[in-house]
Amino acid sequence: MATVIDALLDRQREILEYLRDKGEISHALEFENNFKKLFVMACGSFFEAELLTYLETFARQNADPKLSALVVNKALKRQYFTMFDWDEGRNVNKFCALFGSDFKDEVVAEIKGSDAHTRSMKDFLALGAQRNVLAHANLAAFAVEKTLDELREMYASGLQFLRFVQSKFPLAVS
Repeated sequence: MATVIDALLDRQREILEYLRDKGEISHALEFENNFKKLFVMACGSFFEAELLTYLETFARQNADPKLSALVVNKALKRQYFTMFDWDEGRNVNKFCALFGSDFKDEVVAEIKGSDAHTRSMKDFLALGAQRNVLAHANLAAFAVEKTLDELREMYASGLQFLRFVQSKFPLAVS
């Protein structure tokens, strides 16, 4: 299923192709470099919004309204980047531990047992870490070293990890 990130990528690629077709190579290079920054920011923001909205829905479906409000207001709101160790070992142990040691042990074992889950976890964390750097460093001076194709692949892989995590919090069918 296509996401807003896929639509963003499609629109920006059309502009990039237009610039190249018109022979505006220097403008195309500048546009691509700036778009890579935007793309990283958009991916990280998308992952954050998707995960937090999903967890909020899970809390509302599975807890008393007062308890779910507490979870949303104190555990989720403006806490996303504290939930992960973005650079330390590139794993989600800290996030999984927030839901108890049994959950952490189960999910970490499942990730370790699958090369696909391990790769998607690393891509999810790499995009989040790079978004954090872009947001808090000198955005104008920062260069994203990956190509657009590599970033797109990381996004698709990271999205698979997001969906994997969401599957660990089943929602009621409405």
